[in-house]
Amino acid sequence: GLLSAEPGLIGTGEHRVRIGDQSVAIPARQWNNWSRTLCILDESVLVPPAKVSKEGEYAEFRQFLSESSVRARWSAFHRGFAFRRQFEIRLMELVTQRLSSRDQQRLPIVVHGATGTGKSVALARLAFELCRQSKVPVAFIERKPRRPSYADIEAYARWAEDAGSTFMVLVWDGMLDSQEYFEMLGHLNSRGRKVLVVGSSYRIEENQSNRKYLIEAPLSLSTEELSAFSDYLRGVDVDLQKWATPKHTRPDSSFLVALYRLLPSTRSLLRQGVVGEVDTAEVEIQKLAEKIEIGN
Repeated sequence: GLLSAEPGLIGTGEHRVRIGDQSVAIPARQWNNWSRTLCILDESVLVPPAKVSKEGEYAEFRQFLSESSVRARWSAFHRGFAFRRQFEIRLMELVTQRLSSRDQQRLPIVVHGATGTGKSVALARLAFELCRQSKVPVAFIERKPRRPSYADIEAYARWAEDAGSTFMVLVWDGMLDSQEYFEMLGHLNSRGRKVLVVGSSYRIEENQSNRKYLIEAPLSLSTEELSAFSDYLRGVDVDLQKWATPKHTRPDSSFLVALYRLLPSTRSLLRQGVVGEVDTAEVEIQKLAEKIEIGN
């Protein structure tokens, strides 16, 4: 899981989070309990990774791309591996707006879009940057078949409030229907917890996409993103420079297709993402069918 791949391992020492101007230690037993559900971004996440050779850095880059849809690798943000899409700017603006509002926990924020559009990376970066800003405690939930424990989330939020935090941010890369995030938020609100929930979902139909709590991750790269993507590839490794030209990137305006073609080692994970999207759609269709049968 997340905690086995990054700093802040269970049982390796004290874990501290920033709450306002304070550095507050989380008791070991509570950390271990909450870590079953949450990746709590503690101060260890902010420690830069050790320097490695150019070859080692490129190997880490390829690993980051292959794993980015299933787990967050905080070191990748230190190394500049994550390509920033334009919708991420709007996402951070909306989160910042909510954090300065008294109604920050009234609605979730849901990033939606097709597989391969960068939603998982965007959510992980959001959690990382909020942690770096040290404004609020941040917790991240990776994509898993099992639903997270509401009790663990509520307990951590309550601890954070008791430690002096006004509220916390929960980033859940669940790739679920937006109703799931409303239900979690409703549960936390009913317990008096003040939490901003940010989630992910497959693409939501256009008749719903104008809702204020939704941020779309477009499948196609814009002209500005294509230019930035060329610079991004060139900065990662000089051997990718031949691919970082308009004649190579422009035909593949899909973010997914561009990575699939340029970096063969990412293909199996990206293929799994597409299969996962189909599986999720089948489950939702089955749920709708069952509701119709019950209604009749």
